[in-house]
Amino acid sequence: RCAPSGRRVLFRSDRLVRISLPKKYDAKVPAPLILAFADSDMNTVQMEKISYLSHPMYNEDAVVVYPEARENVSSTFINIHP
Repeated sequence: RCAPSGRRVLFRSDRLVRISLPKKYDAKVPAPLILAFADSDMNTVQMEKISYLSHPMYNEDAVVVYPEARENVSSTFINIHP
């Protein structure tokens, strides 16, 4: 089981994010940041559960941000390999 993360935060856009802070988090000390993106058919809670990125056994130091997926957004992939 994943450790419970904490908050859902609304930024300037309408995209909600789930933020998980490590137990030893200190706002005065820089911490690594992990951005965990999921497919549009998965919500932030599901992504947190399957990724284990917030689990203290696998991540003791990093802040993890799970942005909520956007629906109906087209993606363009560019192959930069010759």
